[in-house]
Amino acid sequence: MLYLSHNLSGFDKLEPVYIFIWQWINRPLANSKELAAALDTRAIKEAVLDEIYIRIHKTEIDEIHVQLKQQQKLTIWARMIDAGIIDERGHILKEKITEEDIHGIVPSELECAPSVRYRLEYILNECIDRVRSITVPKYLTPFVEHHLECWIHSAITAFFMKSGENYVVDLDNTDTSQDRNPNIIIIDRDTGTDVANSQWDEALYQFLQLKHGCKLSLQNLKAVFISNVSYFKKYKTLNGLTGTLGTKRDRHLLQDIHDVDYVIIPTAASKQFHEEISILCTTKEDWENQILDEAKNKTNENTRSVLIICETVNVVNDLYKLFGGRKQTHVHTYTRDYEQFEVAKDELKPGQIIIATNLAGRGTDIKISKDLNEAGGLHVVLTYLPSNIRIEQQAFGRAARSGAKGSGRLIILNSNG
Repeated sequence: MLYLSHNLSGFDKLEPVYIFIWQWINRPLANSKELAAALDTRAIKEAVLDEIYIRIHKTEIDEIHVQLKQQQKLTIWARMIDAGIIDERGHILKEKITEEDIHGIVPSELECAPSVRYRLEYILNECIDRVRSITVPKYLTPFVEHHLECWIHSAITAFFMKSGENYVVDLDNTDTSQDRNPNIIIIDRDTGTDVANSQWDEALYQFLQLKHGCKLSLQNLKAVFISNVSYFKKYKTLNGLTGTLGTKRDRHLLQDIHDVDYVIIPTAASKQFHEEISILCTTKEDWENQILDEAKNKTNENTRSVLIICETVNVVNDLYKLFGGRKQTHVHTYTRDYEQFEVAKDELKPGQIIIATNLAGRGTDIKISKDLNEAGGLHVVLTYLPSNIRIEQQAFGRAARSGAKGSGRLIILNSNG
């Protein structure tokens, strides 16, 4: 999906809404019951609306007097609507409620009428005078109410998200922003690249900023939408080149959609890649040990080098510690766009272990030395099952390039057993 997004004037006035929702969800909790209450979407929505609007609930009428019957309560509610005191949703329409406003609301034949009038006037004025933690301009209240449930779901999502998986908290190192404060940097899992100057919609990005104490940015609105299919159909002629077109099913789909042909161009040198039998692990400990043994066997016994491709930055960091971290000079990491891929700057030599995200798995041309090629070339370990075969092809495509030798293996964790 392609789209254009932009900021709107006045969207900074939405910050109190985000803060209120986040404080509600992120409050101290003693047990799972309190957690469930904190994540109750309906309760959060009603609490926000109570802050935005001056309103009274029917349940408050129920508590005015014990002698009031249900029909009498409904009559009082209907008369307040007819008198222009409230609307059908309970929003109070007057700035001050007087005794005269209430006089014709409560049926005079009731024995408790004076007490009910006094209590009703008091409750309505209390609702009007209550200090609110959210102040939103009236022109934005329909927008807030329309998006409120989505924002609450975004806040709950942000509550459970972890830095180092789909995003990191870091400075913008792309030189596209003058802001030198730490911020939320979105990471594309499929490519491992920083998605600079982008943010998730429905305030998810803003809730992550609140979670990590970053400066709040304005929410963007997507103004113009077009699907990738519709976009490319606007061209009379289509030409493309890719190293990984995917499966036959993917190719046939592209043919059907765009009415194009494709041709496979053979490589200049024959491919000398060997994929070894995949390993499926049922526990994290076994998975880590298999990766550790695989890398050590290839580098120690076969004097080869190994590229370990991980799904997230956190997994890279965990495996780096498992391999000994900074104490091991032959172990390297590569997780961010701005980092220099020093180990493969010239020719990769035998005995090196590179632990990286897909940043090293797409488009990275790793040249290997003559000694490494004679030992069997680069060995790629893919530590998770990608969402599509193209990502797997890209990862294994780092080995056996330009006629060199190479191999690969999937070592994946089945957390479901």
